Amino acid sequence: MTRVYLTEGHAYFTVEATACTIQKRGAQAIVCGDAPRRDDKEKTTSYSMRAPILLMPPDLFDDAEGTLRKVADVLNENAARFFSSAQTPKCPVSAIAETLIRIKDRLTDRTERDAINDAVAALYARAASVN
Repeated sequence: MTRVYLTEGHAYFTVEATACTIQKRGAQAIVCGDAPRRDDKEKTTSYSMRAPILLMPPDLFDDAEGTLRKVADVLNENAARFFSSAQTPKCPVSAIAETLIRIKDRLTDRTERDAINDAVAALYARAASVN
């Protein structure tokens, strides 16, 4: 079964209003959740539950929402620490392409060099069509 995380454009951490409150003052929250997962075989998409992980009363900072957005930005930059779907694959296309290019640079036969150039171009084209 092939499951593909739909990570492009997905914000793992966002700032949202929440029903969770802090003593009648209300609150903003940083909310998190994993990226949707598409199962190509079953032709279904699963969405993870999103939940607040940090509550902030509106009057704690001069710009509470701006402060929360900065915290959410930092968390999104480090999303791979929290969500496996945000991690870079162990062998990305660019690493394979770089290896092929290093091999090509050692070859003297023009036909072999052209074949590797075509393979690298095909790798990048395939990666672009998947994303």
